[in-house]
Amino acid sequence: MNIQDMQKIWDIESNQTLYVLDEASVLNRINKKVISAERRANSTENFIIAINIFVTIVLFAIAILNDNLGTWEYLMAIFAALTIGFVLYYRKKRYEFQSQVGDKMLDNLNKAIHHATVQAKMTDLFLIWYIIGVGALTLSNMIIQNISIWLILPIAITMVIGFIVGRWEQRSIHEKKRDELIDLRTKLVEEVN
Repeated sequence: MNIQDMQKIWDIESNQTLYVLDEASVLNRINKKVISAERRANSTENFIIAINIFVTIVLFAIAILNDNLGTWEYLMAIFAALTIGFVLYYRKKRYEFQSQVGDKMLDNLNKAIHHATVQAKMTDLFLIWYIIGVGALTLSNMIIQNISIWLILPIAITMVIGFIVGRWEQRSIHEKKRDELIDLRTKLVEEVN
């Protein structure tokens, strides 16, 4: 809790200064966190969907222009379609949870925690499923086509860097925000009890 969220009052019986939470301020802060967490979850989902639609369109455009769509391209298109399906499934589950939660302060905070958890899961999905999956398909295809190691190596390094940066983002941003929300919920529950 921030000190701005607390008000100082004087307790005549104990002759002590007491601090109480400014409920309106805390509720406003929680509502902002819910909106922020929902916006981040939506933008991540939309980004993953858009990238996969783009990949699918590019693969089929290449096939039409070259009159050739190989096994690897079909696998990539299926992979992209499955990724879109997973994201839409998680989005549906998130909306279902959101509709079941009430409108009280703690309920709103639980919504924000749920959105932040989904955000972390989406990052996991992107890192594990997408980078490793696309990396394996791409590198396997390049190796089978006997492409020079000097072309394969930079792509492999780029994918490893992407994975490392993604893990850093997940731990330092998404999981941190979720943990902050969980800490806030713990403090509020302790205040009530």
